[in-house]
Amino acid sequence: MQSSTADATPPRWSRTLSWAVLISLVLLLALSSWFAATQPPHPDMFRPIGNWDVTEADWWLHPLERNAFRRTVIGGNLRAVFALSDSKRVWAVGDGGLIVHSDDGGRTWRQQRPRVEPDPAGARAGASSLLPISSAHAADAKSAAQQPMQQQPMQQQPMQQQQVQQQQVQQQPLQLEKGNYDSEVTDDTAPAGKSPSPPTSNNAEQPAQGAPAEAPPAPPVDSASADLTAVFFVDAQRGWAVGEDGTLIATTDGGASWQPQASGTQAWLESITFTADGQRGWAVGWDGTVIATTDGGATWQPQSSGTQASLLSITVTADGQRGWAVGGYGTVIVTTDGGATWQPQASGTRAPLNSITVTADGQRGWAVGWGGTVIATTDGGARWQLQASDTQASLNSITVTADGQRGWAVGVDGTIIATTDGGARWQPQASGPEGLLQSLTFTADGHRGWAVGDEGALIATTDGGASWQPQASGTR
Repeated sequence: MQSSTADATPPRWSRTLSWAVLISLVLLLALSSWFAATQPPHPDMFRPIGNWDVTEADWWLHPLERNAFRRTVIGGNLRAVFALSDSKRVWAVGDGGLIVHSDDGGRTWRQQRPRVEPDPAGARAGASSLLPISSAHAADAKSAAQQPMQQQPMQQQPMQQQQVQQQQVQQQPLQLEKGNYDSEVTDDTAPAGKSPSPPTSNNAEQPAQGAPAEAPPAPPVDSASADLTAVFFVDAQRGWAVGEDGTLIATTDGGASWQPQASGTQAWLESITFTADGQRGWAVGWDGTVIATTDGGATWQPQSSGTQASLLSITVTADGQRGWAVGGYGTVIVTTDGGATWQPQASGTRAPLNSITVTADGQRGWAVGWGGTVIATTDGGARWQLQASDTQASLNSITVTADGQRGWAVGVDGTIIATTDGGARWQPQASGPEGLLQSLTFTADGHRGWAVGDEGALIATTDGGASWQPQASGTR
């Protein structure tokens, strides 16, 4: 009987082996789960997967997309992105009133839209329909009600109206767009799919008063579907966005709802910034337009910029006294009194400048523009010097860390360049998208960043730009 019992008991080595196998399987499962969770998504989430793809590196380096249809898809052009420097909250805006937001650093995105206002004329009617989060498509930027008017033959209009329109066209300055161009440009060089970002000439024959030019009466643009070109937040709740035909909207609840503010202009607004208290703010745009507020946007007043060149970017120091704006034909203007007066600075270039950033002390600054132009200053703009960007691609946006050493710029053809020495050397970074990148933003630590662009391009980095991964994809 004792012999039978002993024979039924597994040997000690067998029990040890069983436990070793079990523990190994648990560890392998945990390691596999960790590896799968940290794998970056493939840039082409809709790519077909074949039986023999297991032999390719992509099969091992990226997760297999079985639920790609559930991922956020952005079908419109994104024009600007903004991240709070000390959090994971990010907003991006674009065509047709498109606003998307992430509160977890981009792991998930949801669509936010401005409040839809009644439109008696029926213009932009298609833009007011709510869209599912998984298909955050921008509405059509063109009004269906306006198209027949645009196609109406000139011969059918009264002669007096024809003469007035001809005079208006002759008086309008040349409107150009951001993109990859030489300093000498023609009307047919602008890229398709971009909203106007018009550097206008500030030659001697142009007036230099800087007051926004009066525009002919036009039907108001529905703020729910107007193209948006810039967004800025002072905290997790209060933010503003600007864009087409003087559109200016604001939120006090983190973007859950947006309300229009009266900008007092019909000029296309390209950039907006505020002081930390959310009371003093400035926005710039076409035809030298500068508007300012001292009450959080309840009222906006025009400021005289001293130029007719379209202004595409603005930055202001924390005290709200010193500020810089850049734009067409190498224009740089500066204020030291909160915008009461603006003075020109010699940029040393005629290339249109699309973006500017300045360190907190107001001494070191950088601006980027067409043809890979990068200019920098170490004395508040008294002198601007060209820096070698090592690219001919036009650059649309730049940001620099607080220490003024690390910086990044993005532009056409998916271009991303970076510096770690204040711009003494700029090096390319691999972005993934090949289309137009419009804007980028980084957190204060310089590790996490986001860039956005045409066709819903939205990419992110967690290692200072050493690698960029898509967080949302445009439709195919």
